[in-house]
Amino acid sequence: MNLRPALARGGRLHEKMLRFVVAGTANTLLTGLLMLALMQVIEADIAYTTVFVAGLAFTTIASSRFVFRSRLTASSATPFIAWCLFVYIVGVTVVHLTTYMWHVSHVYTTIIVICVTAPLNFIGGNYIFGTGGARLWRAIAGWRQVVPSLAASPGADDRLGAERTPRS
Repeated sequence: MNLRPALARGGRLHEKMLRFVVAGTANTLLTGLLMLALMQVIEADIAYTTVFVAGLAFTTIASSRFVFRSRLTASSATPFIAWCLFVYIVGVTVVHLTTYMWHVSHVYTTIIVICVTAPLNFIGGNYIFGTGGARLWRAIAGWRQVVPSLAASPGADDRLGAERTPRS
């Protein structure tokens, strides 16, 4: 797999990493402090879920426009949000393990979950908002030829990010 086109979009890798750190630091400080505060009054996994949802919109916009210098569209936001949901599952698993099974303090739980999820967010965002996201949607659109019922369903072109073509 050639990652050069994905890395080239939005600048050099170190520039994207610096912008990721800036945007991520702002998001992490705000959501981290909110998570610490919420864990004092509600269960840790509910606090993490609340904070995750609050940061998702900011992360999607900041990642596309600021970090990776890409235009935010439905065809780029959809796989990014799906990736974020995967990262959420990883994060909530870490929260559950550290808090409930290993009885780690809330401060260390917050630090550990950030250390696990931040690299995953960068890797996914760099791939999706680079040229990898376009390849992903083309691959999904190619499946329509393999699964005819998907191509025949109403609105399939809209869901798959394809150009609208007249049906005969």
